[in-house]
Amino acid sequence: MKNSTAAIFTSGMGMGAYSTAIIMKNELLKKNINTTIYVYEDYLAETKKENLIAYKKVFHENVRMAKLGHALMSKFESTMDIDRSNKLFENLCANNYTYIIIMSGNWINFFNEKQNSKFKNISCIHLDCSEPPSWQGKEIKFYNNNIWLLGTQKETAKFYLYKKQKQNNKDFVIYGGGWGMGNYLQYVSELSKHIKLNIIIHNENDYIAQLENSNWFMMDQEWIPNNQIANSNSCNPMLRKYSIYDNKLLIESELNGNNLLHDSKGIITKPGGGTIIDSIASATPLIFLPPFSKHEEDNLEYYINRNLAITLDKWKNNNYSDYDLNLIRSNLQKYAEKLMPITNEIINYKE
Repeated sequence: MKNSTAAIFTSGMGMGAYSTAIIMKNELLKKNINTTIYVYEDYLAETKKENLIAYKKVFHENVRMAKLGHALMSKFESTMDIDRSNKLFENLCANNYTYIIIMSGNWINFFNEKQNSKFKNISCIHLDCSEPPSWQGKEIKFYNNNIWLLGTQKETAKFYLYKKQKQNNKDFVIYGGGWGMGNYLQYVSELSKHIKLNIIIHNENDYIAQLENSNWFMMDQEWIPNNQIANSNSCNPMLRKYSIYDNKLLIESELNGNNLLHDSKGIITKPGGGTIIDSIASATPLIFLPPFSKHEEDNLEYYINRNLAITLDKWKNNNYSDYDLNLIRSNLQKYAEKLMPITNEIINYKE
């Protein structure tokens, strides 16, 4: 698409929304569409930005607060800095993007306010099977292409975001999503007795013990994406692999976290939209831990009902069966073959 440009509006409050925006940018670049990402947090009042790391730490350490976290994070949407918001609007008008892509509901109020502007070809991409708090209670007042990437309880998914060649291995990954929410670490001691496990943690206090059949990886707890990071070559946080010596964690190497997930035999995690998108891309089976919110419950129901994932309890009751995973992998491959690239839908959309 010669001389076409796109702007993606996302958020770092949920790593799923951020990481899928990075992937969307890369997919559009393959079609020669120059793309810029705008991260919502860059337009918050400074005091609210400072609170994000503190909230992230609380949600990681406290399961009860983590369950409240999705709703609490959505309240940040009312705290956009007025000057930054106005400068952003001027910048968008000056750039006159060919395509506008909204991947976080936090941006809806901003675009509602600018509904009489010259913005055209706006696509709203939903990354769960029902609305998370950032989208809830909002009437979209501008004309747009409304796409439910993962489907809904009433409508089967039609599109995929990307596809990824898989390097199969015998390792499994367990983690709590981008913010490490939940009590997923309670499962690692038992799981390591049955499967080879890569465990992603977020601080040294998460480390339990040196377990047989397991590796430990740590994500930078202070890492929060912004516009500069999102539009750079190093837009995703690196995972650091740790060795255990004298009961201390020592850095052994660094790697791309996406490769660790894609190349695993299975991913054990909560049913977040970003992870499901990755699962479909590489036909990597998901083994679901309990959901944290209504939209995660709906994600779980959609993919379990179609035999595209399995719950950890069921898999455990089936003695960690390879048969279950092979069936899911085959189902994912067949499912993905029926999907169309979402970038084509965005490009072909005209108001």
